[in-house]
Amino acid sequence: MASDFETMALTPADVKFNEQGLVPCIVQDNETKDVLMMAWMNAESLALTIEQRTTWFYSRSRQKLWHKGEESGNTQELVSLRYDCDADTLLALVRPVGPACHTGNYSCFYREFDLPETETAGEFEQDKPELTMYGLTKALGITEVEASPRRAVGRMPVTSDILQPAGFVHGGATISLLESVASWTSWLGTDHESEFSFGSHIDIRHVSAVRKGYLYGSSELERVEDLGERGRKEYWHVEAKTEDGRLVSTGTITTRVVSKEYFAKKRS
Repeated sequence: MASDFETMALTPADVKFNEQGLVPCIVQDNETKDVLMMAWMNAESLALTIEQRTTWFYSRSRQKLWHKGEESGNTQELVSLRYDCDADTLLALVRPVGPACHTGNYSCFYREFDLPETETAGEFEQDKPELTMYGLTKALGITEVEASPRRAVGRMPVTSDILQPAGFVHGGATISLLESVASWTSWLGTDHESEFSFGSHIDIRHVSAVRKGYLYGSSELERVEDLGERGRKEYWHVEAKTEDGRLVSTGTITTRVVSKEYFAKKRS
C-alpha cells in the first residue's frame, strides 16, 4: 500500500503561507488522535519535516528554525502530513516520544475552561463512560486504548512529573496505571444501579526501568471468586510494557464488588 508521502499532491510551494511566510501546523498523536500542540512552519521547516520524517517548526520569538525535541529528546516521528481545504493549515500526525508540552504534559492542551452547565447537557452524554477524566488517572495523562468487562489497555506518557530522583519512572506511577486499567474492567462489569467496585489487593513486581516514551498497561480477567452475600472477588492479571513490548511490571490486582445494600449495612 502506498504511504501518504507517496500519494499526497502537496508540496511546500502549494501551501498558502501568511504575510510573514508562515503556516499553522496542528500536531496530533497518530494513535490516540489527541491534539498535542500547535506551532508555526515556514517553507524550510515544512520541507525538512517531509524530508526527515520528524517535525520542524519556525520560532517567531527566536526568529529561527527549531527541531522538536532537539533539547528535550521529546521528538515526533511523522506518520502523515495533511492540509485543510484552503491549504492554509497543516495537520501532522505523529508518533511522539515523550510529552509534547514544555511543561512536561503529554499535550499542550491540558487546561480547560470552566464552562457553565446547561439544561441540555445530558443530550451530549455518550453511552460509554469516559474512563480517563477523573482524579489521578487524568492527572497522570492516562488515556484509554481499549476497555471491556474482561480486558482493558491504557497508555501513560512518561513525563518529568512521574520520574524518581535517578530519572526513571516511579514505581508508584506504574502501579497507578495498572490499578486504573483493572478498575476500568471491573467497573464496566458491574451493575451501577446496585453495585460498587473497589480495589482490594495489589501484588506487583517491577522487572525493568523506563526513562521516556509511553507505558502501556493491560488488565485481563483471570478468575472470579463468589463470596455469597458479600459479593465477589475479581482477579486481574496486569502488565506494564514499553512501546516496543518490553515488560516493565507484572502481577495481580484484586477488586471487590459488593452490593450497595450490603455496603450500606456494613457502614451502619
